[in-house]
Amino acid sequence: LIDAIESLAEGFALYDRNDCLVLANSRYRQMHAISADVLVPGVNWFDFLRVTAERNQFPVPRDKIDDWLAERARDRREFRQQEFRHTDGRWFFVSNCPTREGGFVVTRVDITERKRAEEAAKEADELVRKVLEACPVNIQMTRAHDGKLLYRSPATVELLGDVTSAVDYYVDLSERRRYVERLLATGLVDDFETQLKRKDGGTCWCSISSRLIDYHGEKVIVSHAYDLTDRIEMQQELERQRETLHQNEKMSALGGLLAGVAHELNNPLSVVLGLSSLLKETAADAKV
Repeated sequence: LIDAIESLAEGFALYDRNDCLVLANSRYRQMHAISADVLVPGVNWFDFLRVTAERNQFPVPRDKIDDWLAERARDRREFRQQEFRHTDGRWFFVSNCPTREGGFVVTRVDITERKRAEEAAKEADELVRKVLEACPVNIQMTRAHDGKLLYRSPATVELLGDVTSAVDYYVDLSERRRYVERLLATGLVDDFETQLKRKDGGTCWCSISSRLIDYHGEKVIVSHAYDLTDRIEMQQELERQRETLHQNEKMSALGGLLAGVAHELNNPLSVVLGLSSLLKETAADAKV
């Protein structure tokens, strides 16, 4: 049994009903390297913990050591699992388990790498959150089967309002059904144009591009809705300008036609007027 305990990858220590150490394996001593010199059979658990705190193994202020020990005293004879950080940055998962003889067993597992991975993931998540919060593009994460919004960026709320379901965005619900059916069939949709409800109570045409992902075992839609209002207004303005240009060209052509007609009319009229003047002069000379 002693050999089995010694071969454990976890730290292991057994304390008796008087809170005195019975045995501890090498791994347990390594985890308490700063205070290993006092970790000998017979040492009282509280005395040992006080040494660890006084030697700054745990980040406990000196004026709080007694309070810290009192809190730990409540743990020793109840089954409890906690995470503790050492001053050197290492993390340990500690379990206290009472024995039938009135003592207790302490096991310690080094979870430093796991905590570092969790911290790195947390920092990455925080970075993504900050990027999304600062991004002027509206982005949504929606549960595919019921439309529940899992995330929407501030730009989305600014355009479409603060709702809990993407279903509430759509003017025509049959359009959403058609959009989701296409997305579920192919895994992606680009430039799906539909009319959505705006935050201000109006409506706008939007172009939606989406990708289907698996998130915690559920099909989730990650999408971006591009507001087409400016593009539509530009197209309408171009149409107005095109119509104006067309009208101007028609008027210009009509003006050219009238000028040509006037020129053609002026030539025979000039001859008639000239002959009329000549006849008038001739008639005057002949006293006609």
